[in-house]
Amino acid sequence: VEGNRLKTFISEDKINIEFKNKDVITMNNYARLLISSNHDWVVPVEGSDRRYVVIDVADYKKEDREYFGMINDEMKNGGREALMNLLLNRDLSKRDWAIIPKTKGRTEQKILSFSNEEQWLYDSLKQEIDLDFTPWGLTYTNVKNPELYDRYIKWVNEKKSSGYIQSPDALGKLFSNI
Repeated sequence: VEGNRLKTFISEDKINIEFKNKDVITMNNYARLLISSNHDWVVPVEGSDRRYVVIDVADYKKEDREYFGMINDEMKNGGREALMNLLLNRDLSKRDWAIIPKTKGRTEQKILSFSNEEQWLYDSLKQEIDLDFTPWGLTYTNVKNPELYDRYIKWVNEKKSSGYIQSPDALGKLFSNI
């Protein structure tokens, strides 16, 4: 339920504002969210949902006072202005904002957001084929169980499908896109 409320808040053009002991008013929604968390599951990424960009932050500079001290010094000495100039003058006209970057973090959030049925299918497939994380999502690397492909061929033949029978590699790649 909370995930649905968040999705609605992110997506809707209008939002209702309710003050104590006042009537609800509807206003334009100009909200932009940045969510930072130390939890494994943060946002409900589902299917082809385009609401969330998920970026992992590496630990290798964690608590590096010298590194962050240099950044702080730079920001105090013209860095804020330089950053603002960069952001204001960056050409974004060729960027397709409908395409969300595929990151390892986004893929992890998608897996953590699976329904019970999706989690069962994912866990079952992982027993049959090797799936690896890449910056672009899950990637098929190997069919572990040759019986999986045999069951697929049997199923196609029983259905008398007129479609093209996929190779083991193509079948594995198909699974990695689920």
